[in-house]
Amino acid sequence: MKRKDGNLSRIVVIVSLLSAIFLVFIIRLMQLQLIDGEGYRKVGNVRYTREVVVKAARGEIVDRNGVPLAANRTGYNVIFDKSYIEMENLNDIILLSSEITSKNGESFNESIPITKQEPYVFENEQTSAVSALKKRLSLQEYATFNNVWDALCERYEVDLKKYTNSQIRTIVAVRYEMEIKGFTVSTPYTFARDVSMATVSKILEKSITHPGVSISEESIREYPNGTIAPHIIGTIGPIYADEYKVLKDKGYKLTDYVGKTGIEKKYESQLKGKDGIKVIEFDNNGKVISTSIKTEPIPGNTIVLTLDSELQLTAQKALEDRIIEVANTSAAKKGKEADSGAVVAINSTNGDILVAATYPSYDLSTYSKDYSELVNNEVKPLFNRAINGAYAPGSTFKPFMSVAGILNGTINKHTTINCDRIYEYLGMNFTCMGFHGNLNVANALRVSCNCYFYDLGRQLGIDKINEYAYYFGLGQETGLELSENIGRLASPEYRKSLGREWYPGDTLQASIGQSDSMFSPLQIAVYNGVIGNNGVRMQSHIVDRIVSYNYEDVIYEYEDKVLSTLDDNLGAFESVKEGMYLVSTKGTGRSAFGNYPIRVGSKTGSPENYGNKAANAIFTAIGPLENCELSVTAVIEEGFNGNKAAPIVKKVFDKYFFDGTESNYPALENEILS
Repeated sequence: MKRKDGNLSRIVVIVSLLSAIFLVFIIRLMQLQLIDGEGYRKVGNVRYTREVVVKAARGEIVDRNGVPLAANRTGYNVIFDKSYIEMENLNDIILLSSEITSKNGESFNESIPITKQEPYVFENEQTSAVSALKKRLSLQEYATFNNVWDALCERYEVDLKKYTNSQIRTIVAVRYEMEIKGFTVSTPYTFARDVSMATVSKILEKSITHPGVSISEESIREYPNGTIAPHIIGTIGPIYADEYKVLKDKGYKLTDYVGKTGIEKKYESQLKGKDGIKVIEFDNNGKVISTSIKTEPIPGNTIVLTLDSELQLTAQKALEDRIIEVANTSAAKKGKEADSGAVVAINSTNGDILVAATYPSYDLSTYSKDYSELVNNEVKPLFNRAINGAYAPGSTFKPFMSVAGILNGTINKHTTINCDRIYEYLGMNFTCMGFHGNLNVANALRVSCNCYFYDLGRQLGIDKINEYAYYFGLGQETGLELSENIGRLASPEYRKSLGREWYPGDTLQASIGQSDSMFSPLQIAVYNGVIGNNGVRMQSHIVDRIVSYNYEDVIYEYEDKVLSTLDDNLGAFESVKEGMYLVSTKGTGRSAFGNYPIRVGSKTGSPENYGNKAANAIFTAIGPLENCELSVTAVIEEGFNGNKAAPIVKKVFDKYFFDGTESNYPALENEILS
């Protein structure tokens, strides 16, 4: 009986253990099937993953006060995604997408060198692009247009019976663009950029029946006012094939946009940002299972410029208005005078470039649309005259000559020279603009006496003149972060490089700002700033600092840098400032600064142009003379006379010191600087 009870107990224990084990299996099975089943089914179906780039926002460009000059907004692009697209339907998808965008007045991306209207032929001026097209199609250089057309249709499986010629051109143009842009699963193709909400709505509606065409968000470059300093801000554009050879190793895709000119190009590495990565999971049928962000995109850094956008706008309008006004005067002879110019303003105490304006100019917002017209405009609106232009300084060179003469001991503030309008030297006669009699240096500046500076130049000699010119930045790099024209100094060496001889009389011409000397408006402003700064030349710069996109971190901050210093224990700078003040109050600058509430020193220049051209007009001014802060130079090409540019400079001074209105002038002080 005991043996039976023992067997029964063992049976009960075994059954209980087995029941418990089966219960655990059942519970686990239920969990796997009912609770975690969907997840495990996905895992079981996953065969591969792909990584897709998530574009980072481009860094912004702002002025010294944080006013956006090149900003970002959210835009919408039409995207072809190979992860979803059914390739046999691609040609129809292209046509559908082109019809939607065209109906809404929008264009799609394509660069094939084939005309857009029938009869279709190669674009005349795109020989290199045509050669590249033939090479990609494995055709000989002598292949005809029909050979290329047939090869394109065959390559992209275009049904010639199904489509019209216009539709065929659209298909092959887009397919060709997709090919050169590297369309793959990991590299979607941007069919159209920055489309309207009407296009977005229609594309989303059609995406149900046409998988693979979708909408993506992207940071689009926006210019709150595209007319503000476009030459400085610069442009962005698609990557060209030759650029891609270099940029591909830096993480760029052919679909990316990069800086092409100006700050956009110079600081591309700071503005670009770091793209993120999105992971796409596919099942064994190629269907997308899930997407996730592997790496968040990091936006580019923000560039803070030294420019003052309000002052820049004031200068731009003053420049344009004055050039148009001068061009419409009775003095204009050929109808082409006074059609261009520039104005630059700097803070001479630290080298900040506050204004760099050029006329004619353009609008960054419409740059792409206007490009062909801008390139073909004979007045060259794309040319940055403010920093790349080069002009003979004319009489604006005379303040420099005065400082050099005094510091060298050749003259002092009391030295006089008699002017009877003719200066005789080595049997040659050099003329002045008037009979000025005995003049000291201040009055020689006031009346801009050529004879005084002929004699001073003769005594100094060209080598000594150019030795001092270094300290004023003439013919030197200013330190500007952008490419600039470094100008040139007249010299025997330069003349020899032209295969011509330097004569003693050339020194006299160089002494009044003629001969071979050529400087940019920026350099002239810098040189006058040295006078205002009593011999200290600061490095010019246009980038104040670089900060993170959210402004939390400072990546770089400019530190003031002295490039050269001239010691003055002879009163040279004060003597020259006195003369420049006389120009403002009693000379050729009095129409602008004759009764100005602060003491401004100025100088006009009317350098001759070669050929049948009117003289350029140059006006430069510094102030306040007690503690110079602002140096401004304006140039009007073929402006006839230096004082024609004076109103431009005055308006910059008005805006900087008095918010642009004479009603803000304080009570006038009539005492003259002594």
